[in-house]
Amino acid sequence: MTAGRFITHVVGLTTVVVACATVTAQTPGTSAPVVTEARRRELLQAAEALTSETLADVLRRAEAGDVEAQVLAGIALGDGKVVPKDMDRAGHWIRTAAEKNHPTAQTMLGNLYNTGTGMPQDSQKAVEWYAKAAAQGYAQAQTSLGWAYLEGQGLRANPVEAVRLFRLAAEQGNARGQVGLGYVYALGKGVDKNEREAVASYRKAAEQGEPAAQNTLGFVYENGKGVRKDKDEAAKWYKKASEQGDAEGSFHYGRLYLQKPGPGRTDPVGTRVAVDSLKLSSEQGYPVAAFVLGEVFSYRLFPYHVTKDNLEACTWYVIASNLDKQGQWEMEQPEPIAAMRKDLPGRIDKVRKGLGTTERAECERRASDWMTAHSQGRRE
Repeated sequence: MTAGRFITHVVGLTTVVVACATVTAQTPGTSAPVVTEARRRELLQAAEALTSETLADVLRRAEAGDVEAQVLAGIALGDGKVVPKDMDRAGHWIRTAAEKNHPTAQTMLGNLYNTGTGMPQDSQKAVEWYAKAAAQGYAQAQTSLGWAYLEGQGLRANPVEAVRLFRLAAEQGNARGQVGLGYVYALGKGVDKNEREAVASYRKAAEQGEPAAQNTLGFVYENGKGVRKDKDEAAKWYKKASEQGDAEGSFHYGRLYLQKPGPGRTDPVGTRVAVDSLKLSSEQGYPVAAFVLGEVFSYRLFPYHVTKDNLEACTWYVIASNLDKQGQWEMEQPEPIAAMRKDLPGRIDKVRKGLGTTERAECERRASDWMTAHSQGRRE
């Protein structure tokens, strides 16, 4: 695959990232939610604000049977921000709260089963917990069920039911539900195609700070899907996603700046922005960004934007390979990852042939040092 075809492969994909689960035939009712969107956000904010001291109090309350403390304990022990990650203890508290019918915990437990995190992967059990939470009107679970119905995961596909579930979640102000509703309007699945409705729904989610929606708004403005083409507006939304630590937003923001001058033209300032943004995306764990940096420095992609540097190119290619081994991008971005994997071994071999023995060793050392230095910022 040529460099040009590769970048087209990436650009042609929307950046909607969704979590799909296999589901049973059970669907949620329309009763008032037990845990509203406002309350869910409060719980997440409380978890974000935890310190080692306040977590100790949360754990004491969890032991005493406080169900919301059990949810907070599960979040804190699972994300490893306050104390070292401990999925066994996190799973214990999440399950304890889920069995007490707390929909947030039920959805979290479904996620653990769905991804096989801290327990054997079991789609059927994941579905059971998602369905219990969705039946209580919990918007996050409604959205997960909606994606499953849309994709036909574990049951016959039913796009109309998917639309219903997305709408239920979106009407509660759930950003993931708004993204899902935008997606079905954009494709005309289960509902008449309406790109303007799609953009309106994406915008609601983006304005709430949902990175997937911000990336998608960048895509629709870049490509004129339901709006007038506007590269500056596209860059604005990609940058918003990037500023939240979103690797894909950083990637697309950088890519857009590399393409901005047009064929045969360069922009030194734009190139610096582009390279910095692609490096940030790599630091955030996206292997395709590191691969594109290798393409840039080897002159395979956007030649003359930077000084050709085979050692630098080699370093970024090896980083891309290392990141690919550690992340979960294959499920979320299958086409760009497949395209990268097809070309990457040959790229590494070719660029190494242009290096001496000392430089080849230096390439490996730089890549290893980079992986060590940036281990904390990546999404594993």
